[in-house]
Amino acid sequence: PDIGVYWMNMGKALLMNQLPQKAAEAFQKALDRGGPPKDLYRLLGLSFRTLGRHQTAQEYFIKALKQDPENQEIQGYLREEAQKG
Repeated sequence: PDIGVYWMNMGKALLMNQLPQKAAEAFQKALDRGGPPKDLYRLLGLSFRTLGRHQTAQEYFIKALKQDPENQEIQGYLREEAQKG
């Protein structure tokens, strides 16, 4: 499947099933295929956060926040990552 939304939904299912590395791969495929960047950056941040890769998570949360500067959820994730990293 070449549709970004398919890969985004696949990634969400993988993330919910404790497979963050596979989820991150699916989210990257979704980005490559035109999926919504704001949502995908947030989901990539969550995936890398789960993997303990806090610097990478922070980078994706920053990208997500640039897409949606008023998003309180993303701002909170970014603050948490800044404290860890």
